[in-house]
Amino acid sequence: MIIFFNFRGFLMFLMALIGSGIGQLLGVSSDGPKMLIGGCVALLLDTAYRLISDDGHWLIPHRGGCVVFLPAWCFGLLLIGMGLGSMCTQ
Repeated sequence: MIIFFNFRGFLMFLMALIGSGIGQLLGVSSDGPKMLIGGCVALLLDTAYRLISDDGHWLIPHRGGCVVFLPAWCFGLLLIGMGLGSMCTQ
């Protein structure tokens, strides 16, 4: 069985979802700002972990948060880009 994420990546992804949920609770109704919040949370958490950890590496996924074999900061950037794109097209 192939496991395509690690526990740190799962927690970072969960915290990004919680950040988006907090945006929903604060009254944000469109998807763009919620994706932007979730992306910033994922990016900041993974970047902070990789800077603080002794075995952190920017491009090796298992040395930080990993989701679908990619570093979690990549997904954070993807969510930020999608959120900005969604906000620009509204």
